[in-house]
Amino acid sequence: MPITQVATLASNNGTTWFSTASRTDAVEAAITGIASPTRALVTNVGRLFPFWPELAYYPSDASPNPQYVWESALPEEPETIWFAQAVTLTLPTVGLAITRLATADVFSDNTNTLFLEEYLSIPAVGLQLFASATPVGGAPTGAMQAASPPYEWQTVRKFSNTYLSTLPVGLPLLTTQHFVVSIEAANFPPNGPVNPAGLQYIVELYNDIL
Repeated sequence: MPITQVATLASNNGTTWFSTASRTDAVEAAITGIASPTRALVTNVGRLFPFWPELAYYPSDASPNPQYVWESALPEEPETIWFAQAVTLTLPTVGLAITRLATADVFSDNTNTLFLEEYLSIPAVGLQLFASATPVGGAPTGAMQAASPPYEWQTVRKFSNTYLSTLPVGLPLLTTQHFVVSIEAANFPPNGPVNPAGLQYIVELYNDIL
């Protein structure tokens, strides 16, 4: 069967969540939509630094461009923040194997580790990691702090991978399935008078029933 597009997730202040506590906390926020003292929707900080690269669609696409987001426009220095955005998937037939393709384009100031995963929300059990396009431990940008250009804030990272998604038998009623992009991002200590922090991404999910 032909590959079909399932979802596009782009950074924005309406559906992207952050957590100051953990990536798990951010994922829970993105799936449940429930805020807490450690998590909330992100702030659209805009292009705080004129030399940041920009992710943008071609004009013919007409999709809204991803926003530069962070916890706030005045980040602490240094700090690590976890971000997540989720989309609920239509549950396929139990036992049906679906090959999915997940792609991501990510900019961050400074570094990040990317996770593209599927979760099941099971009544009376909670969230369970179900499948992953990224390796165990995520996909890190590499060296934490480059000594010379190009610095990480000058770089747009690209990731793509296929993975198999097959629902197990015996799932209780009201179980839901979610595709989640989550990112651990770090802002380094300042080495000058200006030290902005920002994250921008576009993630796309496609599938093909075998």
